[in-house]
Amino acid sequence: MKVSVIVPSYNYGHFISETLNSVLRQTYKEWECIIVDDGSTDNTREVVQKYVKRDHRYKYIYQKNKGLAGARNTGILNTSGEYVQLLDADDLLHPEKIRLQLNFCLTQKSLISYCETAQFSDNISNQWLSYVGPVSDMFYQLYNLWVSYPVPVHSLLIKRVTFERYGLFDESLKAHEDRFFFSKLAIAGIKFDYFPFVGAYRRRHKENMTKKIDHITKYGLEYYRKMRNEVNDAFFVDRYGFTQRQLMNANMTYIYLSYVASGIKRGKLSMIKNTLSKNGMQFTIEAIPDYIISKNIPCRYLYYLLKCYCKRYIIFLERNLRNLFPVLNKNN
Repeated sequence: MKVSVIVPSYNYGHFISETLNSVLRQTYKEWECIIVDDGSTDNTREVVQKYVKRDHRYKYIYQKNKGLAGARNTGILNTSGEYVQLLDADDLLHPEKIRLQLNFCLTQKSLISYCETAQFSDNISNQWLSYVGPVSDMFYQLYNLWVSYPVPVHSLLIKRVTFERYGLFDESLKAHEDRFFFSKLAIAGIKFDYFPFVGAYRRRHKENMTKKIDHITKYGLEYYRKMRNEVNDAFFVDRYGFTQRQLMNANMTYIYLSYVASGIKRGKLSMIKNTLSKNGMQFTIEAIPDYIISKNIPCRYLYYLLKCYCKRYIIFLERNLRNLFPVLNKNN
């Protein structure tokens, strides 16, 4: 049974060799690897061609830049395997990932399964695990941004028929496209089977899309707009006790206050707040659960706002002290 590995790449020529090597090291050998070069201007083509010439299982497709969703869709449309393994061009797979997870999927008759993912920075030995475990309500985990994202794409193994039945990634979304697609699957009642194995590694670096906070904020709002067309308020009220808009407002408020606490520059923070305000966002935390806010008290929003600004001030002091100490040392 063939597994199709899809690797979209945009100017990741400096990372993609490690990624393709992690595919080559798979103990399961019946795979194809489709690399979709999404209009790169770096050396991606030259790097990938070395693999294509060496092993017929690698296939290279070049297209004008369409974004991550468009690159993944091109890969999916060119697959010949029964299962699809999505893999971004800066991430890695465990050598046993495909073999073990495919056996699990076949045993469970899974349309889609997910495993654990470790994070790493400069090299694979410097890694840490953010445990996910079995998820009882996948839609809640996907919809609410205060919960850790449960299914990084390379943690998944997806039966190709899933895309044939439920469509492809929405190419109008330049971020959160995976969250939107998997949310639709969860609403449709698709079961995400949990495979308890650390099978994938996510690289943390300064070029990660998640660092582009204005971009993420813009398409976070778009994700919520699109979800309004997929699910009505009765679904949210019956299941969670809040309307879709209440949950959206709480989520985007939580994200904004997280940016406050992280100490990002004032100009960018103001830009994000203006974007939210212009889109009719009401700043509230009424739908955020107590275990996140940690205090079931009156004026919860004010309490949380002050807490986030205190964290911001501490970061400001730490930065200034770090800048000051070299001057003091030089004077001594």
